[in-house]
Amino acid sequence: MIAAGYEQGRVQMVGLFRNGQPIALKLNLVSSTGGFAYKITYSEEYAKLSPGVQLEIDYLKSFQHSGRSWMDSCAVADHSMINRLWADRRT
Repeated sequence: MIAAGYEQGRVQMVGLFRNGQPIALKLNLVSSTGGFAYKITYSEEYAKLSPGVQLEIDYLKSFQHSGRSWMDSCAVADHSMINRLWADRRT
């Protein structure tokens, strides 16, 4: 699914790197109008620096200029990190 989606431009893979090594990675499944934040992960070695949060902040800034009107975080309703960063929620 991911390989075919990537070939069709429906998969975004973004990351935060230090010295060429990934410290946070994010995979989104997208369409022309919206998308789903499928998975985000980070290096435990850098956990105190919150690389996943930093990557999410960077992504949200770029999303504002993507032309997409919605994005589902795919997070549980009371997710502490997502609720701090994502301004709007739908049920």
